Amino acid sequence: MKTIFIFLIGLSFTACRTLPIEMSEEEVWGEPLEDAEFPGGYEKLQTYISDNMDLTSILNTATEPLVNVKVIVRFDIEKDGSISNAIVEKSTANCLACQKEALRLVESMPRWTPAMLDGKPQMTSARIPIDFIFEAFVEAEFPGGLDAQMKYINDNYNSRVMGCGDFGKLDERIVVSFVVEKDGSITDIKIEKASESCPPCNAEVLRIVKAMPKWQPAQNAGLNVRSSVRLPIILSL
Repeated sequence: MKTIFIFLIGLSFTACRTLPIEMSEEEVWGEPLEDAEFPGGYEKLQTYISDNMDLTSILNTATEPLVNVKVIVRFDIEKDGSISNAIVEKSTANCLACQKEALRLVESMPRWTPAMLDGKPQMTSARIPIDFIFEAFVEAEFPGGLDAQMKYINDNYNSRVMGCGDFGKLDERIVVSFVVEKDGSITDIKIEKASESCPPCNAEVLRIVKAMPKWQPAQNAGLNVRSSVRLPIILSL
């Protein structure tokens, strides 16, 4: 088995690049095998990847920061230059959307110039590592920042919730989680750590979180994305 490395230099698209292509072929006797080639050569392959990568489809499903995800795709180049049997051979992160997009890019390629041996087309295999490198993830934020968030909670929490007046001084830490959607709205609100001594306090925390104004949504690669938030609320009554 002989391995040939084809280097692609400097591909980037808002946050992506393609690393060296590795092509493999069976050892043969006689004339050397002429390698398969993307139509127009290496630079055209770089342009194809950069022009056709759809980062939005990946970011729309992300709830966690995406940074430097590498997906290696293996595929066959048939005798007629068509692409077949594309599979994800390896991925450095559990980003299913990245894997799906890498496969789509490979499967959508135009026909290559097939490998040639003694003037006859031959089937070969190739492996392409594709890096998805995203800009810094910006966390979702309450409008006005942390101080405004604390003020909202203090101003809107009803310390006279029914059933808590007999507990005297209460010092509780309730943890609530929720999702900030791409438009800043709050969904999927849950109590992760509830108050055992004041059950009505849990309901009151849920009420004020549900009533929050829209947040500034998280951003990845300059686009709004869904994100998870875990918010501890300390009650001193």
